Amino acid sequence: MFYRSFIFVIVLALSGSLSMAERAYATIKPNTGTENTYKFDVNGIPVGAETSVQPSDLNFPPNIVFTPDSTKGFVAFPGSDKILVFRPSTGEILATIATAKNPALLSFSPDGKKLAVPCLFVKDNTAVSGDVIGKKIGAINVIDVETYEVKTLDLTKVFFSFANNIVFSADSKTGFIASSGTDELLRFNVETVQEITPRMAMPAGSRPASLAAAPDSSFFTIVLTGWKYPSTLVPDDKVGIVDPAAFQVRWVDTKF
Repeated sequence: MFYRSFIFVIVLALSGSLSMAERAYATIKPNTGTENTYKFDVNGIPVGAETSVQPSDLNFPPNIVFTPDSTKGFVAFPGSDKILVFRPSTGEILATIATAKNPALLSFSPDGKKLAVPCLFVKDNTAVSGDVIGKKIGAINVIDVETYEVKTLDLTKVFFSFANNIVFSADSKTGFIASSGTDELLRFNVETVQEITPRMAMPAGSRPASLAAAPDSSFFTIVLTGWKYPSTLVPDDKVGIVDPAAFQVRWVDTKF
């Protein structure tokens, strides 16, 4: 009997604590009209309607990022070529930023002044005429966090996947991104929004994916997710540590 009473007291105390805790107080619903103009899904085909022309499983859930002072949030809508800016404290929509085709993972520069996003051009890079990855084009949008001004770096001979994100040098002057489908690591000047060449070649078929910057941005890591190249060879999965200043990589020994 004492045990049951003790449990009841604990549950009652927890209930009181939870009732006083902060709760979700705003919901952001951009699609208030008759048309769904803000879409995460990059397909023109409803999920479940399988076709031989295009897959119907590209409901990509993008990330949400916030300014250092937490007063603004940003979320990309890959299916609508837009980034939505909102106020987390109220749910108020502050702005809609038009981007290049299919913006994906958002990243802030270390100084908090720029937002960068790779744009995937999904339909353009869908297989055409026997070419596995289509036109091999993409873009990077660099956005001013205060004015929402957009600068675009158009790229050829690239293939960005949904796993490719952007990281920055410690001084926020240089951005880096992997091109998964072409096995390369790219750099660009954040202010001029121009590519810095040459690119760093990864092992063939390695499919470089996500990048992760160290807390002080003095280095970042790159993940290689080996793919068949050619069909008889599957490269090893690897992790590399990249020096941003020297633009050199040191591979982590993953064979134990």
